This record gives sequence, C-alpha cells and structure tokens, in this order.
Amino acid sequence: MAQVAREPLNRRRILEAAVRVVDEEGLAALSMRRLGQALGVEAMSLYHHVPNKHALLAGIVETILGELAVPLAHAGDWVERAREVARAYRRLAHAHPNAFPLMVTGEFKTPESLRLLDAMLDICRDAGCDEATALDAFCTLASYTSGFALFEIGGFFVLAADEVADRSGAHGRPAEGPCAQLFDHDNAQFEFGLEAVLDGLQAKVGGEGRTTSGTPAGTAP
Repeated sequence: MAQVAREPLNRRRILEAAVRVVDEEGLAALSMRRLGQALGVEAMSLYHHVPNKHALLAGIVETILGELAVPLAHAGDWVERAREVARAYRRLAHAHPNAFPLMVTGEFKTPESLRLLDAMLDICRDAGCDEATALDAFCTLASYTSGFALFEIGGFFVLAADEVADRSGAHGRPAEGPCAQLFDHDNAQFEFGLEAVLDGLQAKVGGEGRTTSGTPAGTAP
C-alpha cells in the first residue's frame, strides 16, 4: 500500500498551526507538546525551526500581522489611509481574539510589526508631520485602536451595554457569547472614536479631513 507523503515541517507550517491552536484553545493551551500533537510530530522536532517559546509567540504575532494589508505609500489621502489601517487592525482582533493581546505588549519586535510601524509613520509624514509629531500621531491612533479592540474582545463594552439596558428596561441581547453582537455591530462606537481621533490629528497638522473621493472624513465605511 502506497504511503501518503507527509508535508515537510517548516517554520511557516509550525506558526500557522500555532495560530490555529491559540484561536481554538487559547494561549494557555499552547505548548510545544500540544503544537507537536497538532502537527503529528514529536515536540523536540519543532526546536529545529522555533528555538523557544518566546520565538514561537513572536512568530504568532508575525503571522497574524502578515494578514494586515497596509496601503501603499502616497496611495491616496493620508486620513483615509490611516482610517483603513485602523479598521483593518481592529478586524485582526476580531479574527484572533485569543492572540491579539500578544500584539499590543511591545515584547515581540518582528519584521511585520516594523513594517506596520514604518507604514503608519509614512502616513503621518504625508500629513505634514515632522518626525517627532509623526511618532506622536502614530502613538495616539495606535493607542485608540488597540485599546478599543482590547476592550471589545475582553467584553467590557458588553458590560456597559448591559448596564444601559438594565437602566432603560431594554432586553433581548443575543445569548451566543458576550461579544457576539459587537462583532455584528454597525461599528458606530469605533467609528465615532476613530473620527474624533482623526479630527484631532488633522487639527494639529492642518489637514483637510477629506477622503480621496471628496467624502467628508466622518463618513462610515
């Protein structure tokens, strides 16, 4: 009986499997032994490609950030490009809620995280910022986006929504999970804050606040 050839073990395959384990079982479940089981190999064989747990976690960050499409330099209005990256980054939190906290710790400096940083600094420079102001603008936008996403996946907004519902007498929140209705939401809360941040940045740097199509900056996606 002919044997089916096993897919060769390599770093990319290991990291993609690690992302799946974390997505499905959580960060606490991730270990070299569990990852080896998922790949059908002995845990020791993984160390030829990923030397330790820290490298594995950094690789998870790298793999997830690789899913993020960053607008090309000078490809349209800086406000719309910044808005596009913020929305895409938040979507990563929705797609990988168990792994997303790794992406905001600052402990894992990967080529993909540096790519995102360079792209965002370029966007801020296109707004007319000098180097120091570009960094300040990036930190402001990144802090809002990451913080909002962390609150979402942690369920804090759901608790606030429940409190409002209790006070108003409203009922009927979906029961399939604490963040389920937020993921299907019209994004009004996120867009409200995002436009407030972008309006503030435009005021600081003298931007026009228009998209490439001429639509006012407050328009929802």
